[in-house]
Order: sequence, then structure tokens, then C-alpha cells
Amino acid sequence: MTPEGVLLLKPDGAAPDAVRAALDAALARHGLSVASQRVLQLSPEDVVAIWPMFGGGAHPVMSALYRHYMTSGPSEALLLGGEDAPARCAAVKAEIRSTVEVCAIENAIHAPADAQERAANRAWLFGGATALPDRSWPDWTKRGRSGAALAIPDAEIERIAAAIWADRVAGGWAGVFRYLPDGAGAPWRAELRPGDPNSIDLGLSLLFDTLPGCDFETCVRLYLQAEVAGRAIIATGSRGAMEAVRDALARHRMIVDIVAR
Repeated sequence: MTPEGVLLLKPDGAAPDAVRAALDAALARHGLSVASQRVLQLSPEDVVAIWPMFGGGAHPVMSALYRHYMTSGPSEALLLGGEDAPARCAAVKAEIRSTVEVCAIENAIHAPADAQERAANRAWLFGGATALPDRSWPDWTKRGRSGAALAIPDAEIERIAAAIWADRVAGGWAGVFRYLPDGAGAPWRAELRPGDPNSIDLGLSLLFDTLPGCDFETCVRLYLQAEVAGRAIIATGSRGAMEAVRDALARHRMIVDIVAR
């Protein structure tokens, strides 16, 4: 039997007419037909069932932000048939995200990455049953929080995530970044660029360890600013000090530019 594909339109993808029109066109282009669909108001427990890596303690920031994001409005689950449906669903996701993705917590659409995740997603979204991937599944072992960030209480992380999401709802992403430094007057500045290949919680941990004068909430906001706006000024000072920041993060494949005033 040909495996079916699974897509999940997230709250920012389920409602807009433009996303729906683009999705319908992509499904037709890839020869996919809807076998079943459900509109769901996800709970925090649903989020952990769909993305089980958020159920442990390794990714607390991403877990908290994702729970706010994914419970912020209705989502729509689609079960799709057609030749090579799983691979074609992945292609549809890539096409939609190429036009609407803002960052990891605003990217409109989800498609399972492999057969294990697809089975888990289908079991939960269409049957209400838990079918977790086994422990060899790559996302179970993806490294998360480390270093000084390990000492931050879970309650504080939940508070930070709630404050950031409240700012996002009230003022868009600009509201999340409105109090961050602009580097005015500094001789040199270090600018974090998007595209961190690490998990978000590991990237945040590395940033927190590299910027000892920066509180954790500010590090989270700076990290998100880099991903959303394309850059974030993470430090200012002498050229040598900025090069030290760049080199420390480069060891973990994070990109920092050194910019003169």
C-alpha cells in the first residue's frame, strides 16, 4: 500500500486565504489529493505529542515558545494521497515556507521528516493515539540546553517565553525587539546572523555563555531577532573584543559579522 502523506497547517497558515490558495495550487501541482482533514485547536499536550523532543528537558525555550505559537489559534491536519505522497508533502512544505516563513516559531506548515515521525503524527492527529518514534530517531538525540543555561529554573524560562509571546501578539516581532541595543556610538559591533545549524536551545546556551554581561531573556530576544530580522547586535566594543565574540561562536558554526561604526 502506498503510504499517505501528512501536512499540518499551523495557526499562521490555517487562516490566511493567501496561504490556502498557495497550498491548494501546490497540492494540485504535485498530484496530491486530500483523503482526510481535521481542524484542531491544539493543547500544550498535543504539541508535545506531535513534537516529542519538546517533552524532555533538553529544549525548554523552544518547547515553551512553540506551545504558545501552536496553541494561539486553530490548526488544520491533512492526510494526503498520491504517488510518493510523503516526499511530495515535503516538497509542498518547502514551497510554502519559502514564501511565508519568518522563523522557526512562525513558519505556517509542518510535514514529518521521516517514516517514524509520519507514523507518530498520523496516529495523534487522526486517531488521538500516541505512537512515539523510538530513541534512535534523530530529533531525540539533538543536543539542547547546555552550560550556564542549565541553571535557569524552568519557571523562569516559562516566564520569558510568555513575555516574548505577549510582545509578539501585541506588537509583532518588532515589539519583541523594541528594547534591544542598536549599537549607536560604538566603535565596533558584533552582529549575529541567521542560520544557526544547532538546535535553538543549544544556540541560546552558547550565546549566553559567550556574552557574560547579557541576561538570558535578552539573549533569547537577540537570537530571535537574528533569525527574524537577519541580524542582531549582540555586543559592542573594541575590534579585538568583537573578534573574540565572533571566534567563540564560530567554533559552533554560528555566524557573526564584525562591523565598524
